Amino acid sequence: MVRVNLNTYFKTAQSLHQSGKFEEARKLYLEILKLSPKHIESRFMLAQTFYDSGKYDEAIKHYKEGLKLKPEGLNLLIQLAASYVKINKPQDAIMLLEKSIEKTGNPQLKLNLAIVQSQSGRFEEAIALFESFAQNNLENDKAFFYWARSYQQLNRINESVEAYGKCLSLNPKHRGALNNLANIYQKKGEFQKAIPLYKDLILQYPNEAMGYNNLAGLYEKQNETDKSIQLYQKAISINPTLGIAWYNLIHLVSMRVLDKEKALELCKKALKKVTGPFETGLRYLQILTRQHVNDWSEYEEDQKFLKALVGDYPKDPNPVFEIVPYDLRLFRIDDSDYRKIAENHAQRISQRIKSRFTTLSYNHSLSEGKVKVGYYSPNFRHHPGGYLVRKFFEYHDSLAFEIHAFSLVNTDDSIQSEIRESVDYFHDVSSLTSLEIANLINRLGIDILVSLTGYNTDMNMDVLALKPAPIQMLMIGSHQTSGAPFIDYVFSDAFVMDNKLRTHFSEYVITLPVSLLVNSELIESDSKTSTKSYHNLPDDKFVFASFNHPKKNDPETFNCWIEILKNTSDSVLWLYNGGSDFTQENILSYFVEKSIQKDRIIFAKPIKTEQHLERIQHADLFLDTFNYNAHFTAIEILRSGKPILTLQGDNHNRRLCSSLLHYSGLDELITESKKAYVDRAIRFYENGSELREIEKKLTQKDKIPLFDTEMQVKFLEKAFQLALLNFKKTGQYEDLIVKSALKFDAFH
Repeated sequence: MVRVNLNTYFKTAQSLHQSGKFEEARKLYLEILKLSPKHIESRFMLAQTFYDSGKYDEAIKHYKEGLKLKPEGLNLLIQLAASYVKINKPQDAIMLLEKSIEKTGNPQLKLNLAIVQSQSGRFEEAIALFESFAQNNLENDKAFFYWARSYQQLNRINESVEAYGKCLSLNPKHRGALNNLANIYQKKGEFQKAIPLYKDLILQYPNEAMGYNNLAGLYEKQNETDKSIQLYQKAISINPTLGIAWYNLIHLVSMRVLDKEKALELCKKALKKVTGPFETGLRYLQILTRQHVNDWSEYEEDQKFLKALVGDYPKDPNPVFEIVPYDLRLFRIDDSDYRKIAENHAQRISQRIKSRFTTLSYNHSLSEGKVKVGYYSPNFRHHPGGYLVRKFFEYHDSLAFEIHAFSLVNTDDSIQSEIRESVDYFHDVSSLTSLEIANLINRLGIDILVSLTGYNTDMNMDVLALKPAPIQMLMIGSHQTSGAPFIDYVFSDAFVMDNKLRTHFSEYVITLPVSLLVNSELIESDSKTSTKSYHNLPDDKFVFASFNHPKKNDPETFNCWIEILKNTSDSVLWLYNGGSDFTQENILSYFVEKSIQKDRIIFAKPIKTEQHLERIQHADLFLDTFNYNAHFTAIEILRSGKPILTLQGDNHNRRLCSSLLHYSGLDELITESKKAYVDRAIRFYENGSELREIEKKLTQKDKIPLFDTEMQVKFLEKAFQLALLNFKKTGQYEDLIVKSALKFDAFH
């Protein structure tokens, strides 16, 4: 008889197991158990082969068999509990460990119970168990990881950072701790602490695709675009189905690099590889990018998808990608849905701020002397927002108001220079953190903080979420609700606002008796007068024009323009191409498909502001877009003495041009249906004398309320004082309607 050496068998099986040859290892473990049914080590390792290969039900069966032989076997109990967690039965794991702890009191089981509780979302119970151990005597990196993770889930960030540090001191290569601690520092804005951790993560684990993705995100936030793109691409090369990396890369290329054509190419590739929630995110990015470049090849399908997405989005407590309200202004989204999205976005900002600054609370005492008003914007520069306000601040009553400007952008251009000179105090906060900006605003005692833009790319809304001022207002740069609890007031005007629109604003509304789009006179042009031919315009044709950015275009508007062109044979249409040849090709294709000859569509490219203002004179009639009206562009046109025809819509963005025309005394340029819009354009084409009369009215600037910046500022000042008076009396906010019988009432 040949004697079998079980020890040799066992060592051979272990070697196969460690090499990942699970089937061969199992055969040997089973052979040992046939020969020696009570060989507990083989029973445990047999179970481990199933656990290591993801066959947890089989693993559980063999762990239980092992416990029959050794009821208090520590490793068997721990691994059986771990298997229950893997098959999503954490309660079974907890019951098993609790019963075993009652019998044995083993501290190792107690530690594993804490880990299982953390894994199953019972973070407070887990922390209580972890804290029963003396940190200095605990030498278990896994325990510290889950301890830290439990703190993190409960937003106890400082304690979480300390526990992750303990984990890494025991195991500097701990993958989860490196990643999670870096994520914490990233969310706190401490990029210089996060970057080395992400770098260490991908150094230790070169195939850790998420590490590359997260590091790319940090470089993106620091405007190191090339590094960011390379790292996103590296993440995708490691894991071609990593939806978050595709999404981040395409968003960067489309919205920051502004290469829309490349972004659409990437979308097409990504949608062939990515499934799940990020597939939805990629479709959304594709639709948004198509809108910017007027690619309507799948327009109806895109709109159906978008409507369903927007309707369902607020129901998801943890969406994997975020819809920014600012982007939705380009689409015909119901105002009620828009408000839900805005409130959802604002809530995330508020939650992030609360988790980072748990104990922060500002004193909101009001000034005794002059009212301190702070204007907050990234657009105090060569930007439409900068042009609007460049001559605005100087009209404030210096005896009653102290005016501060907080600029998120530092530049030495002429617009910022004008603004610096026209305010009492100009604060360059471009290099400060959100907390530092908020501290400054509060320390200066700002009574009313006025944001001049909403959720756009350059804006830092975190500062407003910190609520450094007692009264915070949103004006000019956003014409729909912010949905934010930290914005107290939004501006509207008596022409735009009605009871139905009011229901779609989360803020209290200040209704002005003048246009809500407060504006300044245009920059004086010293450019030489150009000719029509210089802009490729025919000298003998009627020129319809639209200088709105192409992202405001839509098929509904284009179809009306096509009808106008078909009924005005001696005309051309002059369109702004946004500086994109790709967009221009898409626009031209659409018109050609609708039987409009190429030579009737002429394109205007971006040029210097002075030259742009001068070329406005060569158009006979400007045509407004429907879904998203001309705003600053309409101001330019009207202040240049030219007419713009609009269709009055059903919300702020679709009514603003109508408001501008109304307060210019030009209601004849406002239409209420697409048919009236087309018919009016044709009538103006046929009867040039009407247009000349309109142009004549526009030369009488002193009679036009829209151009009276001083009067607009006085109404604003009255709004400020009404808001302050109400706050002093009640500590609350309410809708305000500003009225005054006197044109230049100082409102003291």
